[in-house]
Parts: sequence; structure tokens; C-alpha cells
Amino acid sequence: MYGGAPMPRSLLEIFGDNLRCAAAWQGFSLDEVARRSGISLALLLAVLSGERDADPDLFEQIADGVGVGLGSLLIDPERDHDRLN
Repeated sequence: MYGGAPMPRSLLEIFGDNLRCAAAWQGFSLDEVARRSGISLALLLAVLSGERDADPDLFEQIADGVGVGLGSLLIDPERDHDRLN
């Protein structure tokens, strides 16, 4: 608990969840996302798990791989639902 409320999710968790949703919506596996992003699956998984740091350009490259803007992958639907409607 965080001041009586659940701990806020990290941007990496939000990015990963939204990336997986965007990929699934388009019928892409994470392997396909990596291929379309021009990176290895191992690198993608390491970034998503937090094992490897990534710069903003890599996050943009991954977002491009699923055909969405980076900003859309950073919106937390649990907190920002008003902005989504």
C-alpha cells in the first residue's frame, strides 16, 4: 500500500502492458513486434522485464514496430481513463 492506496504502476509496467495489448489487437506476437522493431526478441524481453535499460529512441522504435505512437503506450488506462474517452 502507498499512503492507503495501491502503489502506482511504473512507466515500464504501463508501457509493457499497453505494448502487449496493442500487439495482441493487431495479431502480433512479441517475436513479431521485435522483428518489426528491428531488434531481437531477447532485447525486447530484457527491456520489458527491466533487466536492460533503454533510451527513449528504443522505446520509440518498439512503438513504431506495433504501429502506434509512443505516447499511447505510456497512458495508464487505470489512472487516465478520462483522457481516453
